[in-house]
Amino acid sequence: MFSLIPEVIPLVCQALMAGIAGAYVLSIPRKTRSAWWLVVLFGGQVAFAGSYLLGVMSAGHEGWAIRFNIGLYAGVALAAFAAVRVSYTFLARPFRREERVASWALGGALAALLGLALYAGVVIEASLLTPLLYGYGLYLVAATLWALGVHVRQVRRFRGLAAEASSRAASQRRGATGHVMMAGLVGVMLSLSVLNALATVGVLPLVAIQYGSLLVELVYVVGLVVAFINYAPEPTTVQAKLVGVSLGVVLGLLGVTSLTLLRSGEIAEAARNAIPAEAAVQFSPDGAGGYRVLTEAASVAPPAGARRLEPVPREAGRTWGEAMVELPFAFRIGGEAHRSLSLSRVPYLAFDAPEPCSEVCVGVNRAPSPDHPMVLAYVGSADYSATDWPAVTASADRLDVVWTVAGLDGRASEHRATLWADGTVEIAYRGEAQRPRIGSAGLHPGGTSHVAASFAEAVPPSVAAGAALVDPYGARFAALAHLRTARVLPIVFGAAGFVLVLVPLFLRRGVLGPLAALLDGVERVDRGDRDVHVDPGANDEFGTLTRRFNTMTASLGTAEDRLRQYAGELEERVAERTRELESANADLAEKHDALEASLAELHAAQDRLVQAEKLASLGRLTAGIAHEIKNPLNFVTNFAGLAQEAVGDLRAALLDGDLDEAQALLGDLAFNAERIEHHGRRADRIVQGMQLHARGSSGERVASELNDLLRLAAEGAVRTHAARVGGDGLAPIDLDLGPDVGAVLVVPEGVLQVAASLLDNALYATAEAGAATPVRLSSRRTDGVVEVRVSDGGPGMDADTLARLFEPFFTTKSPGEGTGLGLSLAYDIVTAGHGGQIEVDSRPGAGTTVTVRLPAGG
Repeated sequence: MFSLIPEVIPLVCQALMAGIAGAYVLSIPRKTRSAWWLVVLFGGQVAFAGSYLLGVMSAGHEGWAIRFNIGLYAGVALAAFAAVRVSYTFLARPFRREERVASWALGGALAALLGLALYAGVVIEASLLTPLLYGYGLYLVAATLWALGVHVRQVRRFRGLAAEASSRAASQRRGATGHVMMAGLVGVMLSLSVLNALATVGVLPLVAIQYGSLLVELVYVVGLVVAFINYAPEPTTVQAKLVGVSLGVVLGLLGVTSLTLLRSGEIAEAARNAIPAEAAVQFSPDGAGGYRVLTEAASVAPPAGARRLEPVPREAGRTWGEAMVELPFAFRIGGEAHRSLSLSRVPYLAFDAPEPCSEVCVGVNRAPSPDHPMVLAYVGSADYSATDWPAVTASADRLDVVWTVAGLDGRASEHRATLWADGTVEIAYRGEAQRPRIGSAGLHPGGTSHVAASFAEAVPPSVAAGAALVDPYGARFAALAHLRTARVLPIVFGAAGFVLVLVPLFLRRGVLGPLAALLDGVERVDRGDRDVHVDPGANDEFGTLTRRFNTMTASLGTAEDRLRQYAGELEERVAERTRELESANADLAEKHDALEASLAELHAAQDRLVQAEKLASLGRLTAGIAHEIKNPLNFVTNFAGLAQEAVGDLRAALLDGDLDEAQALLGDLAFNAERIEHHGRRADRIVQGMQLHARGSSGERVASELNDLLRLAAEGAVRTHAARVGGDGLAPIDLDLGPDVGAVLVVPEGVLQVAASLLDNALYATAEAGAATPVRLSSRRTDGVVEVRVSDGGPGMDADTLARLFEPFFTTKSPGEGTGLGLSLAYDIVTAGHGGQIEVDSRPGAGTTVTVRLPAGG
């Protein structure tokens, strides 16, 4: 038998939301890993809601209640494990190795719990229930904390990526927001785990976890639906978003509202369920098989000398346990005498019950069972798993059974049943006034008829033989709760059907239809159709947007016509401009040919000028040599003549035997020969210099004594300049040649030309300034580089002159004095020919220093 109670509404809402969301995810063609785990998570929520629903609606064997309770926790644990996997895979998978470790650890623990739950559900072993619930509580807390930590790390990662990558910053921020929402939902689930753990260890009453779990699960499922629709990477539609969010909100509101509208306390009060703080009812035999009823208790505390009886447990596998108690007297009820009774942690006594709990529990929760006699001592809503065995005391004519029951709200109450040897029965209650949802109170002698009455109100003074007198407040509550819940439940299914059926129809006509028409218009425009007109339809935002779209397409057509006209004009202008450019290109081609001819002439002129410069240099050198070579030749001729005279005198002295005179003449001959050799070598050096200038550069580098080349260049420069200006205005050349310079791999002719050109310029500048300071030529070897410096005391140069100094054909000499190629050629020889550097340091009025740096090895 199933009976609807208020908790059915939020459970149905939750099951509908989770089931529809899971079905929607399964309908997506291409699902990510996180989508599959969301399906598992929704499946766990459906299992939780279904088990909870069957548990609260079932009035069957308590073994099924155990199984439903186990299924409830199994569903939540499975959802918690899936939540951990979702936290690792939602939008990104950056922690793959850690994900595998977490899957093995949490998956192994879940498998162990599910295996233990399956065993407990098969054997219905009560001793396994408590450790199983403890294990589930710890697992839920651990899994939700783990998932929360992963989501927080995902949020930090996405925010860090958003700060680094500007191109995908919006996408990364959206991912961070999605994980923030998921972290909030896991935090909500964590609160349920904490509530469950606190209720399991007895810190909170069970009523807290009952109502807390319903509310938390509703919020969690609604949040999951909204989060998946808005942030999951799977493709979705406007209809899915609107319908999903609408369904989640409607069912969530209905579920939460049902907890406030269908309050159990109000239903119990309306059903006249009331147990005062102290209550007692006594049933005394009337001698005719019936009972007289007294609502004022006559019993007192157990008499002095009463002994404590220890019940003998049996059926230990039952949740609340069963035990047998031997009576000290024969107790008559239902027309028979009984020497034993069955009891449990639930406050009832049963006589001759072969399977007390399987039958009596039906009577306890709904209505008394007629199969065997029983006494119901104010059975109510309680946490019987936390209730101890009742205390049993007996005397010769009296038996007292006292239960101290732990209520769902955490407060204890005392329930008592007293039997007398004459068949009198009394039930009593002491504790908080309450309006119980389940349970009964009264006496059932085992007959088929019974009288239902509220013990808190007027009761009949007697009961006929074989009839039972009970207060079935559980049945009254169940009937009224079923009636009220049954009125609300169609609203839930109707609202869900409205959202799933009518809302899509409305969306198709009022939203999706106009949106599809607009999308079709945009696609037609994209294909080139500019004559698109979309029917505005209703006068709403979509109608306004459609009219704006039509206006835009009309403007686009006009603009396209103007663009075509402008394109035609532009083509004409381009053609005209092309003709102009072709004419200009023809002119440029002619000018290019003319420029190439002029350039060829310039190159030829440059070659002629270079050759002229070389010939001029050779001419100046030849003029100097013509003047200078006569001196050594005169000396050679004079000393040769003196030698001839000395030879004649020597013959005469030898003939005369004048040895002293012969010795003197031999000394004169040796001196004359030495002077002839000296002046002959001097003439040879002059000829060598002329040859170096005359034959030009071979371009081959050879190891040459640099200082010898510099001396030769200095002598040639002096001779050349002397031939030009005469001996009176000639400035001397001071040589400061470093002894460690040695041989350098150079082109001798090139170095000689560079040095001669620099010295010639220095002598010319000194002569033009009328200065008497000598020109200084120095050489040094430092750090793998050989430096050659030529310094003069001439007028110096300004910055503009220095900037153009190495330009071809630029000269500072007077017209006719130079071609402007000397320094240009020197620059090319130093830099391109030897890989060296040449620098000029000069200021007006402060002279000039030219520094040449050559690699010491080449």
